[in-house]
Amino acid sequence: MLGRLHTVGDTRPEVAGVAIDGVALSLTRLARAPENVAGTAPTVSTSATSSLTSALAYDTPNIAFDWPTSRLQDGGTYWRGSVLGASSYVAPFSVEFMLYGDRFEMFLGQQLNVSCHELYVDGLLVDSNYGAIASGNEYRKWVFASTALRRIKMRFYGVTYAHTRVDPTASVFLPPSSRPRVFFMGDSVTAGTGATNGSTLLGYAGHLARLFDADAYINGLPTTGFLNPGSTKTFVQRASTDLGSLEPDVVVTFGGYNDRLSVNGSYTGAALQAAVASYYGLVKAAFPNAKFLQVGVLPKNDSFNSSSDATDADSDVKTAALAAGVPFLSPLAGELYDAGGAKLYDEGRAWTYGTGKVGGTTGDGNADLLLASDGVHPTNAGHKVFALHIARAVATLFAPTARPPLS
Repeated sequence: MLGRLHTVGDTRPEVAGVAIDGVALSLTRLARAPENVAGTAPTVSTSATSSLTSALAYDTPNIAFDWPTSRLQDGGTYWRGSVLGASSYVAPFSVEFMLYGDRFEMFLGQQLNVSCHELYVDGLLVDSNYGAIASGNEYRKWVFASTALRRIKMRFYGVTYAHTRVDPTASVFLPPSSRPRVFFMGDSVTAGTGATNGSTLLGYAGHLARLFDADAYINGLPTTGFLNPGSTKTFVQRASTDLGSLEPDVVVTFGGYNDRLSVNGSYTGAALQAAVASYYGLVKAAFPNAKFLQVGVLPKNDSFNSSSDATDADSDVKTAALAAGVPFLSPLAGELYDAGGAKLYDEGRAWTYGTGKVGGTTGDGNADLLLASDGVHPTNAGHKVFALHIARAVATLFAPTARPPLS
């Protein structure tokens, strides 16, 4: 599955200009928000009742869910993104199918105040809406210019999905193959805080899923960490309750910021290292065939990035991850280490640097653009840059030296 990660030489419009060669990355593709990149977008309309006459309704087994074991069915009517355990977390999810026809309709509902979707046709983003699904239920219809065979994928966040409807002459069936699967564990940054409307689809994890054309299960809860439960559960507790029968190809864990000694005096280096070790004991047992990457402490400004409070926590997470045989990526130092502890590259600075932030720019670093006004979370642009840093690490560690043909 990992052989399908798209690296240098991929000329598809949605990834053209994103070089992942272990040396340099271009912001050409992710330097702006998701946009229509597949030519003319379909016509979109909404209504309170179905506008398709004598329509056929499809659900499983004709339609694939990206993480079918992680979905909870609500009242026997809707599918909605939800965590397996009791972590009170709403997760993005996707549905995918092959359509021979010129239109389809979905019955959707609002799960969160922020209700977002993205439509991909033959792998290309053609329609997106962030925070615009009306309260209650609606039928949303997409009409193309012609009848053709198309691969349809819908990514949802904060949306409930019931079924897909098509004309009687149309056909709907399962797509021929699956994509790589990536599991993300983290805090509010993994949840997408700082992105538009706080949408997980626009966070770094959503961008990585788009960049690698992967299915992503994103488990991010604010103020949590290996030791810190926030108002829900620690990473260790969620690893015990939320994994279920997921079978990811790659597991990316981003954390340590909320486990600093300044947050809680009991969060000592020894305690943090022990928690990281416990976490990887659980996830490596749950996912024996997966590849793992640990991302360290969230960077902010120069003062924070160089503080012992930040660097000590980053170092403790690194020590425990490497002891567990897990590669480590430091956002504070821009360094990547393989599972054996060998340094693979050093970018020489933190992902965000300078003394400013949005609303308080100082002109001495990229934090003016990448650090949100709260001084903690990445902005839309920051999430995209974080995604590219992690993409470089994933490609350096796991991607093949020769890119196979796209399937």
